[in-house]
Amino acid sequence: MHRILRRVAFAAFASTSLAFASCAPTATVAPTATLAPTTAPATAKIAATATAAPATSTPVPATATTLSEPAATAVPAANFAPAKRSVWETTAGPDQLIGDCPAGSVVPPYGPVLITPNAAGFEWKDVQNAIYVFSPAADGAYLYAGPNGRKDGVITMTLRFDNATQFVMQAALVKNDSPACTHAYDYKGAFKFDR
Repeated sequence: MHRILRRVAFAAFASTSLAFASCAPTATVAPTATLAPTTAPATAKIAATATAAPATSTPVPATATTLSEPAATAVPAANFAPAKRSVWETTAGPDQLIGDCPAGSVVPPYGPVLITPNAAGFEWKDVQNAIYVFSPAADGAYLYAGPNGRKDGVITMTLRFDNATQFVMQAALVKNDSPACTHAYDYKGAFKFDR
């Protein structure tokens, strides 16, 4: 059966070739050698992120190469931190209690804050007159970690300016009298005016 199909396919190819040959110029082109396909060596390396396919007897052309994704280029995050001393209005979400918290929720300070740029980042002064010094962290964020304003616990605050007039901040407070409890807050801030 395969021989019959091969003959039919060859006959169709030959008649097509002859039809094209009558349109061709009278000069003849010398035949060129063709390379037989080769199989990939057994020691071929596979990229670390690729999944190896099961071995098959399918020939792999000798010119096949492994393509990899272009390396990601790090894009620095935009820095929207204020360049001038300015007043911002803050709101805080509800206290998210994590761990063993027998004392219950703690209302975080919120309302107007004064942000003053300095050489190392900025200072944040809240309504309780607590001053926190934020330093640059990864990807355009600013970080404060240390005692809270009331000096009754340790707070970590990570702030990111979304644009020149808004920021978001996550804060985590662990009070000295309940070290197995973390109070987590999501803050939002909106620019009010320069001072």
